[in-house]
Amino acid sequence: MVLPGAEPPGGLSTAKTHQYSEHLNLCHFGSLANDRSLSTILKALVPLFKKFPEARECILVHAYGAPLDPLTAEAVKNLKFEDVLLAHGRLERDSVSGKSGRERVAEKMQSADVLILLHGNDEWCAEYIPSKLYDYLWTGRPIWGITHRNPQLDQILLERSAYLSSQSDIEAVELALERIWLDWKNQQLIEPQWLPVAVDQAVQKILEKVDGSLSTSTQKKD
Repeated sequence: MVLPGAEPPGGLSTAKTHQYSEHLNLCHFGSLANDRSLSTILKALVPLFKKFPEARECILVHAYGAPLDPLTAEAVKNLKFEDVLLAHGRLERDSVSGKSGRERVAEKMQSADVLILLHGNDEWCAEYIPSKLYDYLWTGRPIWGITHRNPQLDQILLERSAYLSSQSDIEAVELALERIWLDWKNQQLIEPQWLPVAVDQAVQKILEKVDGSLSTSTQKKD
């Protein structure tokens, strides 16, 4: 089965050089919920800011495409992070430039320093890969995957040189965030491997499975 995201989204730039700015922009795209919440990252910022006070003025967390979940909204309020988390909502068609909402999203993805991939924390995470990952892979930007009980997803991310931490391991999330901060500060964020998942790859994989099944069937008959 081939899902949306297997073809390059419109609006992608062919430029490969990333422009660092005065802010480390961590960007999340798509839906949020209490079991898939940016509060995980906001809480991890607390020890980082304590260890590196200058980071408080540099790190921004951007949320695109959906309202904030209750846990994130509560964390923003309790931690006084109104200036850290910026909720942009859904990007619609721009009447001035004529760009569609999807094209504007692709541009924002490609300009991010790091793309946040929240997997969730339910048991069914072991059986699914977030569809947003396929869009992320086309951007050529570093991905920070916060995953839960899914070795296949972890392998996909590791093969593409992503930052990776387990949703259930708070210390691992904090360490990954610190590594991202230090990499950005030195302008040495991970250079991801250019390995998007495309239609031709999906078809090739299906044909390989079919050929393998046919070969096994023939061997049994022999």
